[in-house]
Amino acid sequence: MNYRTAYRLSICLWIAGAPLFVLGMLFPFFPKFQWLLRLGLILLIACIAIDLLFYRCPHCGKSLCGVRGAPPSFCPFCGRPLS
Repeated sequence: MNYRTAYRLSICLWIAGAPLFVLGMLFPFFPKFQWLLRLGLILLIACIAIDLLFYRCPHCGKSLCGVRGAPPSFCPFCGRPLS
């Protein structure tokens, strides 16, 4: 998986997981809503795992997780273009 696909998948998982997690936290004492909390937590953990494993520079292999905003066009570590 390249870094752009990892970035897009991570954003999608974040958008899906965060509201489910928050909804599950709003109703903590209702057992029929506990699946929202669990599913949201699983999606957020998957988001973090994809970021740590696959959102990397294809040239030097350093993680791009610390870069804020949209995916960069150049690696902040090695300076090579990310294409």
